Amino acid sequence: MSSFEAARPALHQLSDPARAKVQRGFFKNSGEDIFLGVPTPSLRKIAKEFVQLPLSDIRRLMQSIVHEERSLANEILCRQFRNAAEAGQKRIFDFYIRNRKLIREWDAVDGTAPYIVGPGSSIATRRSCMSLSYPHASGIAASPSSPPSGSSGKAASTTPSHSPKSSSAIPKT
Repeated sequence: MSSFEAARPALHQLSDPARAKVQRGFFKNSGEDIFLGVPTPSLRKIAKEFVQLPLSDIRRLMQSIVHEERSLANEILCRQFRNAAEAGQKRIFDFYIRNRKLIREWDAVDGTAPYIVGPGSSIATRRSCMSLSYPHASGIAASPSSPPSGSSGKAASTTPSHSPKSSSAIPKT
């Protein structure tokens, strides 16, 4: 069975109030969130079972005040993204970006962004980002590491170098 109505009880059956109390301590800004205390390996097992959950049901889980329901949604999204062809990955990436305000705790960002946003960023998206960084970037080459057209190939560093020999690369404030 692959529905919202079946996923929630599967998760709630594994609740552990003592563990929930400890988990809440890791989330200082959790407000009125409810914690079930479901261990991550158990949550991942449930996500595997409900990997075919439609995006509409995943969104309902993402909107929940129950922390583990949101975590389940995020784990399912990651699994779906990993298993999808390019068109499916784009659909999941777009869904994720549209619903990013529902990704509201540090563990949700850590557990999803590297697996959905990182791989989901296409060269076209990187070009768009580059054009924000380089106003003259209309002719950016296909490689995101290529310098903008008309430049000498040496990009100005905006991040400090960690090499002690290159102190001149450190921007002055």
